[in-house]
Amino acid sequence: MLPFEPPHFGRNATLGGCIAAGLAGPRRAWTGEQRDFVLGTVVMNGRRQVLHFGGQVVKNVAGYDVSRLLAGSLGTLGLILELSIKVLPWPVAEATLKFDMHATDGVRKLNEWGGHPLPICGSAWRDSTLALRLAARKRPSRPRATRSAAKSSMRWKPAASGSACASKRTRSSR
Repeated sequence: MLPFEPPHFGRNATLGGCIAAGLAGPRRAWTGEQRDFVLGTVVMNGRRQVLHFGGQVVKNVAGYDVSRLLAGSLGTLGLILELSIKVLPWPVAEATLKFDMHATDGVRKLNEWGGHPLPICGSAWRDSTLALRLAARKRPSRPRATRSAAKSSMRWKPAASGSACASKRTRSSR
């Protein structure tokens, strides 16, 4: 899976366009920026020259890392023709919780939950609703006492099945 969540702007949207725009999505605070996952690129500059930067593996850059510079450049440095991107394994389980609250309360709760070892992998606030995504990369070996910290401090409702950020997935459902 992609370590970032670019928005989908329609059928003509491209991954190169999302990289050039620097749009990482709600997972950015936990996984990092797009530029951290770009390994290599093939770019066409303004003189119609095709340039190759980086590689296809993580440890393949000597000198300036131009591939990472292209992320967020809005196409001013060249047209991205090809990309090599580092991907992450699918989570074992993923769930999105929704909380009705004001923006200031949402920021306060996210800061509070950030201090706990919760598997938070994304958040978004819209229309007085905070959406919090939890994803487990591996099954826990023993139960943690702080796992219920989010549930005990707030009342939550499961996300509606038709909403864009609603998901509750396990590896067996893929």
